[in-house]
Amino acid sequence: MKRIVSVLVLVSLVLLILSMTACSPQTQTSVSPTPEPELFVPEDIFDSRFDPYADVAFPDNFTVYAAMFDIGIEKLGGTPHFTLSMTAENKTEESIKYLAGLAGLEDEEVITSHLDGFLSYGYCEFQDPEGSVFAIRRTDRHDDRYEYVEGLHADITVNISEEDVQDHLQLFRDCFSVNALTAVSGHFDTTPLFDECVFAVNLHKREVRMDMLYPVSDTETVWDKITENVQFTWYDTQNGKMGFSYGIFDIQLVYDKNGGNIYVTESTSVMDSVLSAYAEPEVSLSKLGFGFGQDGLCGVYEQREPHYTSVAVHRPEWGEFNEDWNIEFLDELNGYMLRITYFESEDKFHISADKDGSGAAFDYYIQPGKYDGEFPDKEMVSQFFNDAFGTEGEGFYYKPVEHLERLVQDQFGMSVLELYELPAK
Repeated sequence: MKRIVSVLVLVSLVLLILSMTACSPQTQTSVSPTPEPELFVPEDIFDSRFDPYADVAFPDNFTVYAAMFDIGIEKLGGTPHFTLSMTAENKTEESIKYLAGLAGLEDEEVITSHLDGFLSYGYCEFQDPEGSVFAIRRTDRHDDRYEYVEGLHADITVNISEEDVQDHLQLFRDCFSVNALTAVSGHFDTTPLFDECVFAVNLHKREVRMDMLYPVSDTETVWDKITENVQFTWYDTQNGKMGFSYGIFDIQLVYDKNGGNIYVTESTSVMDSVLSAYAEPEVSLSKLGFGFGQDGLCGVYEQREPHYTSVAVHRPEWGEFNEDWNIEFLDELNGYMLRITYFESEDKFHISADKDGSGAAFDYYIQPGKYDGEFPDKEMVSQFFNDAFGTEGEGFYYKPVEHLERLVQDQFGMSVLELYELPAK
């Protein structure tokens, strides 16, 4: 009996201890959240993680205009390379000596021999102790990769170490768009292999270019299906090349019949975004019929019947433009040439009308709805715009922007400022 009582007491004590432990504050181990992996954008290629010369202060006459890397290219021995390209204006002798110093060359006779070779043949080449190659030649005014200057052009090519290759591949992965290949994904597997690829950014041309090799079985049949079913923008039958677009991307396909490959090139002017996540918008200026020049700085929509009318759009992020407006509208109205321009920085419309060599103009500020800047004077402005719009007194002031809004709404189904917010492609 005593034994049973002792056991019951012991059990009670254990339960009491467990109860007290359960009720006491618990110390919890904090678990830090796993950091999100860093995503790269094209212009990161000039960062020190990729460019071994990113921290070098080149002389003022040097202009670095491009960088690229290649991985697995058979004709280059398969060794990954990084290449930095630049020009140096004038001061040829000093520039070659500077590059020789950057390569670690100290022997004056060796440096002089390279300089003599350049002066005689327009080319010289040397290496640093790690095997980086400095290839220097005269600039060529027909080479559109850079802005021409009288002087020299230099490519510095560096072998990429095995431990650094993964970072370069990650940059490629973050920028290569599988979505952009949707049009051909039903004809071959567009999953990137990265076995043979090239990544390049050219600041002068505002171009990002990514080349990828896709081994494709029964290449001839696949190519025939692509040419039959894909809506291409151009097709070079003789050389087995074709191009199509996907939003901000221009895509080129090259048919390699002998090698059993299809080479894909994606190019874009966007350098500051993670391109792999890009999806083509449902509505864009291009899809509405706006045409863009080769520089991509301005989109223009034109109609020539019953008379000439145009709307042009430029956004600052598209690059430096030779005009200061962001929207330009041209229309003919009752014998007057009407021109309306919008300036985003001032939230202002500038409105002008011309006829028989004379003109008048005024400004409209959206906020606070103010009309100002009549030229050459208010009387001439009133005469021109009342004639153009069939109004009287000051009834003409709101008519030009109303006219523009109505035409844009009828043509595109949106307001002028909604049109301005659309992406280019």
